[in-house]
Amino acid sequence: SPSVTAQGKWNGYFSVDLAVKQNLIGKELSLILQVRNLLHTGGWEFYSQGTDFYNYFHFEREAPQVMLDLKYNFNNYKEKDQSNGTNQDSGVPSGE
Repeated sequence: SPSVTAQGKWNGYFSVDLAVKQNLIGKELSLILQVRNLLHTGGWEFYSQGTDFYNYFHFEREAPQVMLDLKYNFNNYKEKDQSNGTNQDSGVPSGE
């Protein structure tokens, strides 16, 4: 949405992004496909002005960005359950 600053304003814009993740080996190996600015709408304008200056900035992405990531999780750390079957607050066995 548009916003106003002390010396200017940003025009509103929107961008449509898409991401798909596929786990290949359990949760250790993942393939991630990302597409940013899918509909070619990601751009903005900024105007600012003061007593002795005027500034205009226009930005527009030329094409959608496509990224393909391959992620491997080397660490299989899992926190150990140290409750020993008792309620931590009262010391009463769980389920009673």
